[in-house]
Amino acid sequence: MSQRVPEPSLSESGQRTLYVDRDRPIRISSGHRIQHHDGKCSRPHGHNYEITVKVVGELREEGWVVDKGDITSIISEWDHRFLLESGDPLVDAFEESGDGDAVVVLRRAGERDRRTLRRVPVLTMPVSSDANPPDGHTEGEAADSERSDSESLPVNELFESLQGEGRLAGVPSVFVRTSGCNLRCWFCDSYHTSWEPTHATMGVEEILAEVESYDADNVVVTGGEPLIHDAVVDLLEGLDDRGYHTTVETNGTIHRDAPIDLASVSPKLASSTPTEELDPSPEGGPTDAGEWADRHEDRRIDLDALAALVASYDFQLKFVVSEREDMAEITDLLGRVRNAAAVPIRDSDVLLMPEGATKERIRETRPLVADLAQEYGFRYTPRLHVNLWNDAPET
Repeated sequence: MSQRVPEPSLSESGQRTLYVDRDRPIRISSGHRIQHHDGKCSRPHGHNYEITVKVVGELREEGWVVDKGDITSIISEWDHRFLLESGDPLVDAFEESGDGDAVVVLRRAGERDRRTLRRVPVLTMPVSSDANPPDGHTEGEAADSERSDSESLPVNELFESLQGEGRLAGVPSVFVRTSGCNLRCWFCDSYHTSWEPTHATMGVEEILAEVESYDADNVVVTGGEPLIHDAVVDLLEGLDDRGYHTTVETNGTIHRDAPIDLASVSPKLASSTPTEELDPSPEGGPTDAGEWADRHEDRRIDLDALAALVASYDFQLKFVVSEREDMAEITDLLGRVRNAAAVPIRDSDVLLMPEGATKERIRETRPLVADLAQEYGFRYTPRLHVNLWNDAPET
């Protein structure tokens, strides 16, 4: 849309008013919340955005939008914390489409009121991987890695939905999705907890209070990889004290001593390893997939951690299957874990789940995976949330 941009003029204070034009949309994803807001954004959750920016604002020394580069930087850093002097323009402009994307147009807010646009930091939403441990994947190494402090967690989403996977599929549950992961699956369905982690930092007591505001008795702690964070133990102990049933969804590379009612362990197969050809970027742009290929491959299986998880908790082994060739690795790994574990692993403890984060992809993979489950005597698990809501946030 082309539009005439007014000539710069002087404000009452003698400063020149700068009109900023952004011609193409900016796509971002993040976890966030807005404090003191009564709607959906009051709780930690995730969004995918396509934002078109055409705003009018005075340039002041406090730090206003100056040019297109600043707009891009601010959007990347602060998500949608753009506040007018009276009200939040995004509350009115926010529209969700059926596929869970959002389109936010700021132009009309600035043009309507000719007010100064300013940004107010409420909670920082980092796009860097500060929630990811740089090396290693054992409990001791996880404790030494870079992460949030012991009394807080990086929360990408906190919401209520139906458990979509495993033997508790269909059970109403509160999900606490932490950000940060020690692996990089190319098909990761939580891209913004791993490849580009985003989150709000929340104290454990704050998380518990949010959980208690829902009615569900089952809490799913997921990620990313939640067990890389020391404070997840404090969270699980708090949930146990309050009588919640807890499921921890983990890739099986870390064991921690914590009150876990169900360990949903999903070892990552060789077919999960990222490559230059399997670019995980949602827009096909450059990523560090090549750099992560060796690191992911080295870390993805930890036999000692798997054996400890199986021996310590009620468990399910959940494998994401992309192709028939995955079954040779699954049966081989299962034999190794059975030999290492101190408890029996029944075929009914093994779940095969079709790879796919969208309805379209699930339709392609689930017939094969269902046939493989029958052929090998393992259980088939759906991705109920994908079948119901596709890849929408908070599902």
